[in-house]
Amino acid sequence: MPSSAIRVVHPGVDLERFHPGVDGGRLRAAHARPGELVLLTVGRLQRRKNHALVVEAMALMPDVPIRYLIAGDGEERHALEALVARHNLGGRVTFLGAVPGGDLPALYGACDLFVMPNRLIDGDLEGFGIVFLEAAAVGRPAIGGTTGGVPEAIEEGRTGLLVDGTDANELAAAIRSMMSPSHRSEMGAAARARAAAFNWDRAARDVEAIHLELDARLGLTKGRRRPWGGGHHNMDQRV
Repeated sequence: MPSSAIRVVHPGVDLERFHPGVDGGRLRAAHARPGELVLLTVGRLQRRKNHALVVEAMALMPDVPIRYLIAGDGEERHALEALVARHNLGGRVTFLGAVPGGDLPALYGACDLFVMPNRLIDGDLEGFGIVFLEAAAVGRPAIGGTTGGVPEAIEEGRTGLLVDGTDANELAAAIRSMMSPSHRSEMGAAARARAAAFNWDRAARDVEAIHLELDARLGLTKGRRRPWGGGHHNMDQRV
């Protein structure tokens, strides 16, 4: 298939639900000490999401007060717990388990930096990573991997950073580069502004435009309106 025949429609994020005004103070106080840099990963505990690399990077930074919050559950839970214990990081890593959807906005608000250095493992990759958009909508910069669709969710150097997902030293350096509150605030503001372009109304219009284009090519009724053009859409693609 020629590339000219391909149309890409990115998923959206609910900007009314995820926004910089969400109050994450209660959750932050419950799970982190004052002065800690709070990292967050949201998603199923799978190898491709690479929680293990974050733990390895933390082990390389004993001088940095970091709290790592892991939201989600999955098949990698026991292996990650063993890795945390091996590095004696039990006091710095918190497994939150499955988090109710209603708590997610405040959870993003409780963190300083969203981190998910996803990588390709045995053909398994992160298709897009809507969690990066949710963090961005709350005004949080992110560090993600270079594989899959994540480079489309993070604008390198402006809304976050991209790493190859194989080098703990590279990830540690990326985290260290985000220690400045003013730097994170600047990137977070850019992330929120960019997230505004990823909304479900835009996605619906793009899909409708593609269907109308196909209609025209197939000689069907021109100008036919599709029923999904507008309104809010709850198509959560988090996997």
